Amino acid sequence: MKSPDVWNKIMLPLIAQAGQDDLIRQMFFANPTAETLTSGIPTGTLDTNYTGYTGFMSWLFNDLYSGTIPQTQHVAIASSITSVKQEVIHTYTAGTDTFLNITINGVLYAQAYATSAIATASAWLTTHKANVEARSGINGVIVTNPSSAAIKITSKVKGQSFTSAGTVTGTGSVANSGIVAAVKAGGLANNEADLTLEYMLDIVTPEMHEYDLTFMLTASMYRNLVHTMKDRVSVFGDFVMKNGLKVPTYEGIPIIVRPDWDKWISVSQNGIKPHRALLTTNKNLIFATDGTSDSEMIETWYNQEAQMRRYRVQYKAQTAYLHKELVVMAGFID
Repeated sequence: MKSPDVWNKIMLPLIAQAGQDDLIRQMFFANPTAETLTSGIPTGTLDTNYTGYTGFMSWLFNDLYSGTIPQTQHVAIASSITSVKQEVIHTYTAGTDTFLNITINGVLYAQAYATSAIATASAWLTTHKANVEARSGINGVIVTNPSSAAIKITSKVKGQSFTSAGTVTGTGSVANSGIVAAVKAGGLANNEADLTLEYMLDIVTPEMHEYDLTFMLTASMYRNLVHTMKDRVSVFGDFVMKNGLKVPTYEGIPIIVRPDWDKWISVSQNGIKPHRALLTTNKNLIFATDGTSDSEMIETWYNQEAQMRRYRVQYKAQTAYLHKELVVMAGFID
Protein backbone atom coordinates (compact mmCIF):
# COMPACT_ATOMS: atom_id res chain seq x y z
CA MET A 1 0.00 0.00 0.00
CA LYS A 2 2.96 2.33 -0.48
CA SER A 3 1.57 3.42 -3.84
CA PRO A 4 -0.62 6.54 -3.52
CA ASP A 5 -2.33 5.65 -6.79
CA VAL A 6 -3.55 2.27 -5.47
CA TRP A 7 -4.63 3.95 -2.25
CA ASN A 8 -6.51 6.80 -3.89
CA LYS A 9 -8.26 4.78 -6.61
CA ILE A 10 -9.12 1.57 -4.74
CA MET A 11 -8.90 1.83 -0.97
CA LEU A 12 -9.98 5.41 -0.33
CA PRO A 13 -13.40 5.00 -2.06
CA LEU A 14 -14.06 1.87 0.04
CA ILE A 15 -13.15 3.66 3.24
CA ALA A 16 -15.21 6.69 2.25
CA GLN A 17 -18.28 4.49 1.67
CA ALA A 18 -17.76 2.74 5.00
CA GLY A 19 -17.43 6.12 6.70
CA GLN A 20 -20.62 7.35 5.10
CA ASP A 21 -22.52 4.23 6.20
CA ASP A 22 -21.23 4.67 9.75
CA LEU A 23 -22.18 8.34 9.72
CA ILE A 24 -25.74 7.43 8.74
CA ARG A 25 -25.84 4.83 11.53
CA GLN A 26 -24.87 7.45 14.08
CA MET A 27 -27.16 10.05 12.53
CA PHE A 28 -30.20 7.91 13.35
CA PHE A 29 -29.12 5.75 16.30
CA ALA A 30 -26.62 7.79 18.29
CA ASN A 31 -27.65 8.02 21.95
CA PRO A 32 -25.59 9.64 24.75
CA THR A 33 -26.95 7.07 27.24
CA ALA A 34 -26.40 3.98 25.05
CA GLU A 35 -24.76 1.06 26.85
CA THR A 36 -22.99 -1.98 25.52
CA LEU A 37 -25.30 -5.00 25.39
CA THR A 38 -24.56 -8.55 26.47
CA SER A 39 -27.20 -11.01 25.29
CA GLY A 40 -29.35 -7.96 24.55
CA ILE A 41 -29.15 -6.58 28.11
CA PRO A 42 -27.40 -3.29 29.06
CA THR A 43 -24.18 -3.76 31.01
CA GLY A 44 -23.76 -0.39 32.70
CA THR A 45 -20.85 0.54 30.40
CA LEU A 46 -21.42 3.36 27.92
CA ASP A 47 -21.12 2.30 24.29
CA THR A 48 -18.77 4.85 22.72
CA ASN A 49 -19.86 3.70 19.25
CA TYR A 50 -23.14 5.54 19.89
CA THR A 51 -22.63 8.13 22.64
CA GLY A 52 -21.08 10.93 20.56
CA TYR A 53 -24.34 12.81 20.07
CA THR A 54 -28.13 12.32 19.83
CA GLY A 55 -29.55 10.65 16.73
CA PHE A 56 -32.98 11.14 15.19
CA MET A 57 -34.35 7.89 16.64
CA SER A 58 -33.32 8.95 20.14
CA TRP A 59 -34.89 12.40 19.81
CA LEU A 60 -38.15 10.97 18.50
CA PHE A 61 -38.34 8.15 21.03
CA ASN A 62 -37.51 10.40 24.00
CA ASP A 63 -39.93 13.16 22.99
CA LEU A 64 -42.75 10.75 22.23
CA TYR A 65 -42.12 8.92 25.50
CA SER A 66 -42.10 12.16 27.52
CA GLY A 67 -45.17 13.63 25.79
CA THR A 68 -43.34 16.42 23.96
CA ILE A 69 -44.66 14.80 20.79
CA PRO A 70 -48.34 13.95 21.43
CA GLN A 71 -49.26 10.29 21.21
CA THR A 72 -52.02 11.37 18.82
CA GLN A 73 -49.18 11.59 16.27
CA HIS A 74 -48.22 7.96 16.78
CA VAL A 75 -49.67 4.71 15.44
CA ALA A 76 -49.16 1.39 17.23
CA ILE A 77 -48.14 -1.58 15.10
CA ALA A 78 -49.49 -5.11 15.60
CA SER A 79 -47.35 -8.19 15.01
CA SER A 80 -47.96 -11.91 14.76
CA ILE A 81 -46.54 -12.31 18.29
CA THR A 82 -47.71 -9.87 20.94
CA SER A 83 -44.73 -8.34 22.73
CA VAL A 84 -44.61 -8.26 26.54
CA LYS A 85 -42.62 -6.21 29.05
CA GLN A 86 -40.44 -7.97 31.61
CA GLU A 87 -41.47 -7.32 35.21
CA VAL A 88 -40.33 -8.25 38.69
CA ILE A 89 -41.16 -7.02 42.20
CA HIS A 90 -38.47 -6.99 44.91
CA THR A 91 -40.10 -6.87 48.37
CA TYR A 92 -37.85 -5.93 51.28
CA THR A 93 -38.26 -7.42 54.76
CA ALA A 94 -36.16 -5.56 57.32
CA GLY A 95 -33.87 -7.08 59.91
CA THR A 96 -30.85 -5.59 61.56
CA ASP A 97 -29.67 -3.89 58.38
CA THR A 98 -27.44 -1.11 57.11
CA PHE A 99 -28.23 -1.11 53.36
CA LEU A 100 -30.85 -2.23 50.86
CA ASN A 101 -29.03 -3.13 47.63
CA ILE A 102 -30.69 -3.56 44.24
CA THR A 103 -28.53 -4.30 41.19
CA ILE A 104 -30.11 -3.46 37.82
CA ASN A 105 -28.40 -4.31 34.56
CA GLY A 106 -24.99 -4.59 36.16
CA VAL A 107 -25.11 -1.44 38.33
CA LEU A 108 -25.53 -1.55 42.13
CA TYR A 109 -27.93 0.96 43.70
CA ALA A 110 -27.59 1.01 47.49
CA GLN A 111 -29.78 2.79 50.05
CA ALA A 112 -29.00 3.22 53.73
CA TYR A 113 -31.57 1.73 56.10
CA ALA A 114 -34.15 4.31 57.19
CA THR A 115 -36.28 3.34 60.25
CA SER A 116 -38.36 0.65 58.48
CA ALA A 117 -38.60 -1.49 55.34
CA ILE A 118 -41.30 0.79 53.92
CA ALA A 119 -39.30 3.96 54.57
CA THR A 120 -36.14 2.41 53.14
CA ALA A 121 -37.82 1.27 49.92
CA SER A 122 -39.37 4.71 49.51
CA ALA A 123 -35.99 6.37 50.10
CA TRP A 124 -34.37 4.00 47.58
CA LEU A 125 -36.86 5.08 44.93
CA THR A 126 -36.37 8.78 45.70
CA THR A 127 -32.60 8.43 45.51
CA HIS A 128 -32.25 6.24 42.43
CA LYS A 129 -35.34 6.48 40.21
CA ALA A 130 -34.09 9.29 37.97
CA ASN A 131 -30.65 7.74 37.46
CA VAL A 132 -32.02 4.27 36.75
CA GLU A 133 -34.58 5.49 34.23
CA ALA A 134 -32.07 7.77 32.46
CA ARG A 135 -30.01 4.74 31.40
CA SER A 136 -29.95 2.97 28.04
CA GLY A 137 -32.77 4.75 26.21
CA ILE A 138 -35.13 2.26 24.59
CA ASN A 139 -33.35 -0.64 26.33
CA GLY A 140 -33.86 0.76 29.82
CA VAL A 141 -36.26 0.12 32.70
CA ILE A 142 -38.82 1.91 34.86
CA VAL A 143 -38.82 1.60 38.66
CA THR A 144 -41.84 2.20 40.92
CA ASN A 145 -42.92 1.62 44.51
CA PRO A 146 -46.33 -0.06 44.06
CA SER A 147 -46.97 -0.93 47.71
CA SER A 148 -45.36 -1.04 51.15
CA ALA A 149 -41.71 -2.11 50.91
CA ALA A 150 -41.76 -3.17 47.27
CA ILE A 151 -39.67 -1.98 44.33
CA LYS A 152 -41.12 -2.93 40.95
CA ILE A 153 -38.89 -3.01 37.87
CA THR A 154 -40.44 -3.00 34.40
CA SER A 155 -38.96 -2.84 30.92
CA LYS A 156 -39.36 0.61 29.41
CA VAL A 157 -40.50 -0.96 26.15
CA LYS A 158 -42.18 -4.29 25.45
CA GLY A 159 -39.78 -7.06 24.50
CA GLN A 160 -36.73 -5.74 26.35
CA SER A 161 -35.16 -7.94 29.04
CA PHE A 162 -33.19 -6.85 32.09
CA THR A 163 -31.31 -8.36 35.02
CA SER A 164 -32.00 -7.39 38.61
CA ALA A 165 -31.28 -8.74 42.08
CA GLY A 166 -32.10 -7.48 45.57
CA THR A 167 -29.87 -8.10 48.57
CA VAL A 168 -29.49 -6.69 52.06
CA THR A 169 -26.41 -5.72 54.04
CA GLY A 170 -27.59 -7.20 57.33
CA THR A 171 -30.07 -9.84 58.46
CA GLY A 172 -33.06 -8.76 56.36
CA SER A 173 -34.12 -10.25 53.02
CA VAL A 174 -35.51 -9.43 49.60
CA ALA A 175 -38.16 -11.69 48.00
CA ASN A 176 -39.04 -11.76 44.32
CA SER A 177 -42.61 -11.91 43.01
CA GLY A 178 -44.75 -10.82 40.06
CA ILE A 179 -42.19 -12.20 37.60
CA VAL A 180 -43.10 -11.72 33.94
CA ALA A 181 -40.72 -12.67 31.14
CA ALA A 182 -40.14 -10.36 28.18
CA VAL A 183 -41.51 -11.40 24.80
CA LYS A 184 -40.28 -9.76 21.60
CA ALA A 185 -42.58 -8.78 18.76
CA GLY A 186 -42.83 -11.21 15.86
CA GLY A 187 -43.36 -10.57 12.19
CA LEU A 188 -46.02 -8.14 11.05
CA ALA A 189 -49.62 -9.23 10.86
CA ASN A 190 -51.08 -9.55 7.37
CA ASN A 191 -51.70 -6.15 5.73
CA GLU A 192 -50.34 -4.37 8.81
CA ALA A 193 -48.08 -2.00 6.87
CA ASP A 194 -50.94 -0.94 4.60
CA LEU A 195 -53.19 -0.26 7.58
CA THR A 196 -50.41 1.55 9.43
CA LEU A 197 -49.57 3.94 6.59
CA GLU A 198 -53.26 4.63 6.06
CA TYR A 199 -53.72 5.48 9.75
CA MET A 200 -50.61 7.67 9.66
CA LEU A 201 -52.12 9.72 6.84
CA ASP A 202 -55.40 9.93 8.72
CA ILE A 203 -53.71 11.65 11.68
CA VAL A 204 -51.38 14.07 9.90
CA THR A 205 -51.44 17.50 11.50
CA PRO A 206 -52.85 20.51 9.64
CA GLU A 207 -49.33 21.93 9.35
CA MET A 208 -48.09 18.86 7.47
CA HIS A 209 -50.43 19.51 4.54
CA GLU A 210 -48.28 22.51 3.61
CA TYR A 211 -45.15 20.42 2.91
CA ASP A 212 -43.89 17.69 0.61
CA LEU A 213 -43.95 14.63 2.84
CA THR A 214 -41.92 11.41 2.72
CA PHE A 215 -42.43 8.01 4.33
CA MET A 216 -39.38 6.23 5.76
CA LEU A 217 -39.97 2.54 6.49
CA THR A 218 -38.00 -0.37 7.84
CA ALA A 219 -37.51 -3.06 5.22
CA SER A 220 -39.84 -5.30 7.27
CA MET A 221 -42.64 -2.75 6.86
CA TYR A 222 -42.02 -2.37 3.13
CA ARG A 223 -42.00 -6.11 2.47
CA ASN A 224 -45.31 -6.45 4.32
CA LEU A 225 -46.73 -3.68 2.14
CA VAL A 226 -45.50 -5.40 -1.03
CA HIS A 227 -47.21 -8.65 0.02
CA THR A 228 -50.46 -6.74 0.45
CA MET A 229 -50.16 -5.28 -3.02
CA LYS A 230 -49.45 -8.72 -4.51
CA ASP A 231 -52.43 -10.27 -2.73
CA ARG A 232 -54.63 -7.59 -4.26
CA VAL A 233 -53.23 -8.38 -7.71
CA SER A 234 -52.28 -4.73 -8.03
CA VAL A 235 -49.08 -2.72 -8.25
CA PHE A 236 -47.82 0.57 -7.01
CA GLY A 237 -49.47 3.03 -9.34
CA ASP A 238 -46.77 5.68 -9.42
CA PHE A 239 -43.07 6.07 -8.94
CA VAL A 240 -41.25 9.35 -8.45
CA MET A 241 -37.65 10.43 -8.81
CA LYS A 242 -36.10 11.31 -5.46
CA ASN A 243 -32.39 12.15 -5.13
CA GLY A 244 -31.87 10.64 -8.57
CA LEU A 245 -33.56 7.34 -7.70
CA LYS A 246 -36.94 5.95 -8.68
CA VAL A 247 -38.93 5.29 -5.49
CA PRO A 248 -42.44 3.89 -4.88
CA THR A 249 -45.23 5.98 -3.43
CA TYR A 250 -48.17 5.44 -1.10
CA GLU A 251 -51.14 7.63 -1.95
CA GLY A 252 -48.71 9.77 -3.91
CA ILE A 253 -46.21 10.16 -1.05
CA PRO A 254 -42.67 8.84 -1.72
CA ILE A 255 -41.50 5.81 0.27
CA ILE A 256 -37.85 5.56 1.30
CA VAL A 257 -37.03 2.00 2.40
CA ARG A 258 -34.44 1.87 5.22
CA PRO A 259 -32.91 -1.61 5.54
CA ASP A 260 -30.17 0.06 7.59
CA TRP A 261 -32.83 0.69 10.26
CA ASP A 262 -33.58 -3.03 10.44
CA LYS A 263 -29.89 -3.79 10.85
CA TRP A 264 -29.17 -1.29 13.59
CA ILE A 265 -32.42 -1.86 15.48
CA SER A 266 -31.29 -5.48 15.72
CA VAL A 267 -27.65 -4.76 16.55
CA SER A 268 -27.80 -1.68 18.76
CA GLN A 269 -31.30 -1.85 20.26
CA ASN A 270 -31.75 -5.60 20.81
CA GLY A 271 -34.38 -5.87 18.11
CA ILE A 272 -36.87 -3.84 20.16
CA LYS A 273 -39.73 -2.27 18.17
CA PRO A 274 -38.42 -3.83 14.94
CA HIS A 275 -41.09 -2.40 12.62
CA ARG A 276 -41.04 1.40 12.36
CA ALA A 277 -42.29 4.11 10.05
CA LEU A 278 -41.78 7.86 9.98
CA LEU A 279 -43.76 10.42 8.00
CA THR A 280 -42.28 13.90 7.82
CA THR A 281 -40.79 16.45 5.46
CA ASN A 282 -37.07 16.09 4.83
CA LYS A 283 -36.53 19.74 5.74
CA ASN A 284 -37.66 18.92 9.28
CA LEU A 285 -34.64 16.66 9.90
CA ILE A 286 -31.39 18.56 10.42
CA PHE A 287 -27.88 17.12 10.59
CA ALA A 288 -25.18 19.68 11.41
CA THR A 289 -21.41 19.22 11.32
CA ASP A 290 -18.36 21.44 11.41
CA GLY A 291 -17.08 19.81 8.22
CA THR A 292 -16.14 23.12 6.62
CA SER A 293 -14.44 24.56 9.69
CA ASP A 294 -10.82 24.46 10.87
CA SER A 295 -11.82 22.24 13.80
CA GLU A 296 -12.41 19.27 11.48
CA MET A 297 -9.40 17.03 11.00
CA ILE A 298 -9.02 14.66 8.05
CA GLU A 299 -5.65 12.93 7.99
CA THR A 300 -4.04 10.06 6.09
CA TRP A 301 -0.49 8.78 6.33
CA TYR A 302 1.64 5.70 5.68
CA ASN A 303 3.19 4.03 8.72
CA GLN A 304 6.40 2.39 7.50
CA GLU A 305 6.98 0.38 10.70
CA ALA A 306 3.53 -1.21 10.62
CA GLN A 307 3.38 -1.15 6.81
CA MET A 308 -0.12 0.27 7.05
CA ARG A 309 -1.92 3.23 5.62
CA ARG A 310 -3.62 5.17 8.44
CA TYR A 311 -6.81 7.16 7.95
CA ARG A 312 -8.43 9.37 10.58
CA VAL A 313 -11.45 11.68 10.50
CA GLN A 314 -12.44 13.92 13.37
CA TYR A 315 -15.49 16.18 13.40
CA LYS A 316 -18.27 17.57 15.54
CA ALA A 317 -21.90 16.74 14.79
CA GLN A 318 -25.46 16.91 16.10
CA THR A 319 -28.96 16.21 14.83
CA ALA A 320 -32.32 17.86 15.48
CA TYR A 321 -35.85 17.87 14.18
CA LEU A 322 -37.27 21.36 13.91
CA HIS A 323 -41.00 21.01 14.56
CA LYS A 324 -42.90 18.34 16.48
CA GLU A 325 -46.00 19.23 14.45
CA LEU A 326 -44.34 17.89 11.32
CA VAL A 327 -43.83 14.25 12.36
CA VAL A 328 -46.13 11.24 12.47
CA MET A 329 -44.60 7.97 13.67
CA ALA A 330 -45.51 4.31 13.89
CA GLY A 331 -44.00 1.50 15.94
CA PHE A 332 -41.82 3.64 18.22
CA ILE A 333 -43.56 2.99 21.54
CA ASP A 334 -46.12 0.54 22.91
